Amino acid sequence: MSILKKNVENLYNQLRIPNIRKKVLLLLFISSIICIFIAAIIINYISLPPESGDLRYTWVYYLFLPIPIMSLIFGLNSKIIGYSCKKNIIGGYICISFLLLLGSLRFIFLNYRQYDYRLIQDLGDEITFKFPSGKIVTNVTDYSVIHSSKIHSYSLAYFYNSNELTVFEEELAKSIKWTDINNSAMKEIEPIMTKNREGNYYLIYIKELKAFNELPEKNGVYDAYYLIYNTYDNKLQIYDYTFNYSS
Repeated sequence: MSILKKNVENLYNQLRIPNIRKKVLLLLFISSIICIFIAAIIINYISLPPESGDLRYTWVYYLFLPIPIMSLIFGLNSKIIGYSCKKNIIGGYICISFLLLLGSLRFIFLNYRQYDYRLIQDLGDEITFKFPSGKIVTNVTDYSVIHSSKIHSYSLAYFYNSNELTVFEEELAKSIKWTDINNSAMKEIEPIMTKNREGNYYLIYIKELKAFNELPEKNGVYDAYYLIYNTYDNKLQIYDYTFNYSS
C-alpha cells in the first residue's frame, strides 16, 4: 500500500510540472477524439455489413468512455489551478455525449431489430427449401407503401459456409420455386420499394395459397414473402408483406 501511495504521489508531483501537464492534457484530448473512430472500426469488424443495420455491438462505444471522462476531469482540475484547457473540458463533454448516444443505439432500436436466425429456418420449413447457416438482421418496419402493400419486416441474411453455399446455389439453379427472371406476374404483386433491387434469383410465396411466383386467381388481401438472392455477395433479402390484389 505504501509503494502504491508513493507512486501516486510521484505521478501527482510530475503532473504539477507545466510541460508534463500540458502534454497529458493534449494526449487526453487527442485520445478522446480518436477513441470514437477506434470503437467504430472495432464494431464494423465484428458486425454484419453496414447496410444490414446491425446494432448488436454498439455497446463497444461504452468501453471507451473512461478516456474522455479522464480528459474532462483532468481539464477541470487543471482549470482550477490556473491552466487554460477549454479544449479538454468542451471536447470531453462532446466526446462523452457522442459515445453515450452511439452506444445506446442498440437499446433505442431494440424493438425494431431482431437477430434470430430461426426466422430463416422457419421460412425454409414453410416453403420447403433448405437454407445454409449464417446470420440475419431483421428490420421490423410494419409500414404501408403505395401499390396497396404493407411491409411488415425486411430481413438481410448472410451466408458464410462455403460448402453449404455450393450446395445451396446448386439447389437454387435446379429448383422450380426460384426463378432467375423477375417476371411480369411477380412485378405486379411485389412490394413497390423492391422494384429496383437486383439479384440472381427471385421467389414470391403467397402464404394463403401456398403458391410460388403466380398471381392469385381471386381478388383479395394476401400475405406473402418476397425473396431476392444475390450470388455475388451471398446475401438474401426477405420481405414479409401483405398486398391487396385486384385483377
